[in-house]
Amino acid sequence: KIPYANVEAYGVYTNTVPAGAFRGFGALQVTWAYESQMDMITESLVLDPLEFRLKNLLKKGDVYTVGDTPVDCDLKEGLMKVADAIKWKEKSKKPNRAKGISCCIKDAGGTYKVAGATVKMSSDGSVVLLTGTVEIGQGPRTALSQVVAEELSVPMDQIGVAQLDTDVTPYDISTSASSSMVVMGTAVLRAAQDAKKQLLQCAAKVLKQKASNLRLGNGHVVVGERPVISFSKVIVDFFGSKAGEIIGKGLYKDNRNAKAVLGSTTTFWEVGWGGVEVEVDPDTGVIRLLNYVSACDAGKAINPEQCIGQDEGAVMFGIGHTLMEEMIYEDGQLLNGNLVDYSVPRFDDVPDKFDTILIENGNGPGPFGSKGIGEGGLLPVASAVANAVSRAVGVRIQELPLTPPKIWRALQAKS
Repeated sequence: KIPYANVEAYGVYTNTVPAGAFRGFGALQVTWAYESQMDMITESLVLDPLEFRLKNLLKKGDVYTVGDTPVDCDLKEGLMKVADAIKWKEKSKKPNRAKGISCCIKDAGGTYKVAGATVKMSSDGSVVLLTGTVEIGQGPRTALSQVVAEELSVPMDQIGVAQLDTDVTPYDISTSASSSMVVMGTAVLRAAQDAKKQLLQCAAKVLKQKASNLRLGNGHVVVGERPVISFSKVIVDFFGSKAGEIIGKGLYKDNRNAKAVLGSTTTFWEVGWGGVEVEVDPDTGVIRLLNYVSACDAGKAINPEQCIGQDEGAVMFGIGHTLMEEMIYEDGQLLNGNLVDYSVPRFDDVPDKFDTILIENGNGPGPFGSKGIGEGGLLPVASAVANAVSRAVGVRIQELPLTPPKIWRALQAKS
């Protein structure tokens, strides 16, 4: 732990194309540097990289940034799970093979985010969710519907998600920063809770019972252990017509905090742990990923398959960033400005063995203890691979991507 630090940062003007946001925004470049640095320190001091990290990692509740949210997970737990999964203590028996690890953290959830959601139940018992979160393949329509289904105790096939339309959809500042499940998910949960409260109040009047004596179960209002009336009949009997509906509303709003660097505290910390075993061909410089294990702090995985898909997708982004993605210039002109010439990962770039470990401790601020994911898996890839390459063939590369020519030249210089 370093009590004080003086940091100097420089903005450098170049004639290259403008840069934009990338998955793991702002953290990717920093984590590559500091987790490579960790292994460079252990190489100099002849220490085990795992033990060195375990001695220095922040504990849950420690301050990561002054005035901000304390660390909200057990960093050692995730690192040990990854180390055990790749069998860290077992040395690679074949030449030019070795293992590398990395542990990274970034702020997530966005800065002062505001989001709203609406849950509408019709007289046939069907439910429509209105949310501003944009579906681009990451699965929020399914996961947010699961939150509604759990809270209202209705089957998933009775829940629809309305087409997003800014004229009628409740406000959401953006779909970004791994925030959908925590920020919008909380708004959706509150909207479902509001609808549930109204439904129970309606049922209490229809059944002439106290609302506190009632609960919801499988599309029915339950008294004691006996389902006595369907949601549909509650609404029809209460309104005296099939024209009635119940509308629940929910809002999420971050808290302002003058002590926080960005004006509001971090919603949650997104953590990525990665472990890899590589084989380097000394004749060509080609890196083969024999095994990659990622650990993901999901808090509570609302949809485990989607969580695994998100994390593995992030790792593949990281593999591209690590091994091949590069903008090449000549005389100030970009030479590979299209997907014919710009290399991205293909199926044959997937590690020979590839696993994601979901860590569920219910430590998130989202529904049922969930956290946002999807960026953390990207962060440790580059440093874990570079650390493994250094341990395998004794060359430390400090510039990405780790292309075969770059590795080969370093090996030639070493020999």
